[in-house]
Amino acid sequence: MCGSQEAFLKNGVMPQTALITGASAGIGQEFARQLHSNGYNLILVARRHDRLEALCEEFNSQRSQSAEFVVADLSTQDSGNLRDIEKLISHRQIDLLVNNAGFGSFGALSELELVREEQMVLLNCVAPLRLTHAVLPQMRERQSGAIITLSSLGGLQPLPYMSTYSATKAFDLFFSLGLHYELKGEGISVLAVCPGQTETEFGEVARGPGDDLGVEGDQVRPVVHDSLRALEKRKAFVVPGSKARKIYWLLRCLPLHLRSRLLARMMRRSLRT
Repeated sequence: MCGSQEAFLKNGVMPQTALITGASAGIGQEFARQLHSNGYNLILVARRHDRLEALCEEFNSQRSQSAEFVVADLSTQDSGNLRDIEKLISHRQIDLLVNNAGFGSFGALSELELVREEQMVLLNCVAPLRLTHAVLPQMRERQSGAIITLSSLGGLQPLPYMSTYSATKAFDLFFSLGLHYELKGEGISVLAVCPGQTETEFGEVARGPGDDLGVEGDQVRPVVHDSLRALEKRKAFVVPGSKARKIYWLLRCLPLHLRSRLLARMMRRSLRT
């Protein structure tokens, strides 16, 4: 990873630029904080103008002209917002793309709003696909760059009553892993990040089971720290956070059909309560 801004200036090298989607809260905001402290300039993308503006004011007070933002909703079928971000990428050097924006839902599929499920697929799958496709030509030309895509432990395991969500995160995982090996040797790092339950707004948006399952989440700071360490080491995949890693190794001990059945019982009980 890059060092401090002072080191860049001393060596006569401009800071690298990271574009982060879903940057207004949670894991995306923490990526912004840690990358900024590591010397990156930032382009922050999210829906909430007030939060993005406050973040950029904070970062620019620390280092002038080091952060900017774009208000955009990447979850709509005919997303002019998404095309605007693709156009921005085509005109700017992006050294690190963080595909973080996403959301989930919780409930029996037949009782969930179909439009919302479609929006989830667009945001969790189509947006990372299109933004990655937009940034790859410049990275391949420079033979440098990095792409982080947020998957989930749910991408490794079907989640009954969160079936659409886990399917989208499986897409993110396999999309990222495939690109990691496709681009190996071209100077481009591609990392899939698979956090477990994390202390963010995700549970509120998904109306998920959260604490009802008795699973304590990781804090965002170690989740992002572990992710950036894995990127430094050019890993293909990481499960960040100590609590998530314990669950990951536990899941690996059980056959897929058995753990899916157990999860269905737990999720059904949580849904009833």
